[in-house]
Parts: sequence; C-alpha cells; structure tokens
Amino acid sequence: MNRIIFIILTLCLQAYAEISVIAVNGFAEKSVDPNMVVLQIEIWGKSTQAKAAQENAAKEYQRIKSVTDKFKIKKEDLQTQGYNLAPEYNYDKGTQRIVGHRATHAISMTLRKTEDAGALIDALSSNMKMDIGGVNIQSINWDYDKRGSIELTLLSEAVKNARLEGDELAKASNSKIKSVFKLSRVADMNMPVPVMSRSMKAMADSQEMASASEVSAGPVKIKVQVYIEYAIQ
Repeated sequence: MNRIIFIILTLCLQAYAEISVIAVNGFAEKSVDPNMVVLQIEIWGKSTQAKAAQENAAKEYQRIKSVTDKFKIKKEDLQTQGYNLAPEYNYDKGTQRIVGHRATHAISMTLRKTEDAGALIDALSSNMKMDIGGVNIQSINWDYDKRGSIELTLLSEAVKNARLEGDELAKASNSKIKSVFKLSRVADMNMPVPVMSRSMKAMADSQEMASASEVSAGPVKIKVQVYIEYAIQ
C-alpha cells in the first residue's frame, strides 16, 4: 500500500513539474467618501488602592456613556475591547515595590455622522485630575459601512486586470494561456490606518482646547488583490 501511494505521489509531482505557468497579481481599487468614524479609546483610573483605581475608571466610563448618548451612538456601536487591572511598581536598587494600581478599559466606538467627529473628540476630554484618571484616544479610523459589497465588485475587476497582465507576459514569452492553474485572494489590504494617538486629558489641559478640534477624513481607499497562476503552452 505504501508503495502504491509513493508511486501516485511521484506521478503527481512529475505531472506538476511538466506544467509551465505564468504567475501574476491583479489589483483593483476604489475611493469612496467615508460615512463612519471608528475611535479606539482607553479609559483609565489609578490610585494607591485597586478598588479606588477601578472606581476612578468607572466614573470616566459613565461620563463617556453620557457623551455617546448625546451623540446618538448606538449600543451596538460601543464595544468593550479589553479591561485590565494591574499594580504599578517602583524599581529601586534591584527591588520592586507596589506604589499603586491602574485600571484600564479599552473601548471601540463608531460614529455614523462623520461631520460630528471633531465635536466628539472635544466631548471625550476629561476634567479629572491627571493623577487619578482620564481618557486616551488610541486611534481614529475613517471607514465605509458597505465595504464588503464593494470588495466583491473589485474582485472581478482584479481578476480581469490579472488576465491582461498574464496575456502580455505570455505574448512576450511566445506562449499562450491555456487555463487558470491556481487562483487565490491575497490577504486583506485594507488595514485601518490610525490618524491620531494622543492623551485627551493632556489636550484638555493645553491651549489646544481653546477652539474646537478639526479632523479631516479624505477618501477611503478600498483595495483588492488576487494571485493567479496561468498554465501556458
């Protein structure tokens, strides 16, 4: 039985080795105006006692909840991404000593009215004492809620573009495309790009908050890439 399997694998490898292919990548892209803003924020509280650190973070969370109500952010558009409570240490001469505790609550929020982004950033600013709690904005990403349907359309275009390139390569090598030998979509090219990362408490304590914050979106580029191997003769 093992000999039979070995023979079959050998024949398959020989057949594969006899196939000549042209490998190409196909791309397609479309720019759309964003209709949503996704903010990643971190609420934090600290104190010498763990319970007090949690309470300080909880106070900030309740304030953020009232902000989301004001901006009509839906419940499903406000999601906890993580929660952490950990001691803070002071290191001195090779030894460590607990000097306090810090509670952090990571949240993702989606704003559907992009024109309110600047006002929302201002509203997120904390008035708590900097040594007990605050809010950090980790990133702001512009997006489009019908990205999936656009990507499906772009897939067809990407395959067509790949074929055009394959035909040119075949022509240049005096070959002819017989069929598609392998086809796959390349990993997602639409990774969100953070455009802001700063402490909202620091903003509140600076002169920057004297006027309303302004943020610019620009178009959102939706990209698709495919990888194709064409069997040639």
